[in-house]
Amino acid sequence: MNKNEVFTKLKVVFKAIILELAIIFVGLILDLTSKAIVQATMNEGDSVTLIPKFLNIFYTKNKNAAFGSNFGLGKLFGEKGVLIFFIVLTVFAVGFFAYLLFKRPQKGILYRIAFSLIISGAIGNLVDRVFFGYVRDFIQFEYFGLTIFGSTSFAVFNIADSCVVVGAILLIVYFLFFDRSIFGKVAPIEASDDDKEGGSDIIPAPEEGNDISPILSTAEQPDDIDNPPSNIAETAPQCSDTGDTNETAFQPSNIAENTSRPNEKDENSGNG
Repeated sequence: MNKNEVFTKLKVVFKAIILELAIIFVGLILDLTSKAIVQATMNEGDSVTLIPKFLNIFYTKNKNAAFGSNFGLGKLFGEKGVLIFFIVLTVFAVGFFAYLLFKRPQKGILYRIAFSLIISGAIGNLVDRVFFGYVRDFIQFEYFGLTIFGSTSFAVFNIADSCVVVGAILLIVYFLFFDRSIFGKVAPIEASDDDKEGGSDIIPAPEEGNDISPILSTAEQPDDIDNPPSNIAETAPQCSDTGDTNETAFQPSNIAENTSRPNEKDENSGNG
């Protein structure tokens, strides 16, 4: 394979995944830029109110998973162990989602956007853990002065967390309303009891791998299909050049006359 062929194939691949790359790149830029601005202008624990009792910029260093939870792993692995665990987990998650995304590029645009957002958010927090040892969180929503589940605000998060959550929601919507193949094959429709008792004409759906041609070839075949009437041409209506149908073939008198002749012959033969 020469250089031109390699370049052509890379160009085709890049063109097929340009949407995914754009979403991942934009998400990373927004996440890392916003974190850098907050880190450069605020100290840990500082807070700036944007919308009273609703939205704050609260800078904190998160050494756990998303939204500040470590799922009890701190007691098991320790602080350094939790950091290494989430780094390894994130690397495997990014690889897995990238594999699902680029293996099935023919999927719908909602599928592609969802996976791209998840990958972008995962990489954004992975960069923080690798270079800083923690994740820089700064977005805080309050409950308008209310206390819910023992807290007056939601867990502090960042843009990377938002990308992961939005991508997961879009992925659920996609599989619920656009592609239900993840839930397995749809069962074939069975005939009701009334159809079974009344001899319904519905032909049951064949099982996978079975040929349906025998069913179609034997269904609803007339009993005398192999012995067509010999007098079709005689009994068919005759059309003249003017388009008028010769109705004499269908006159009752002609039918009676034709059907009576065999009987007359039988009587004559008996008399003889």
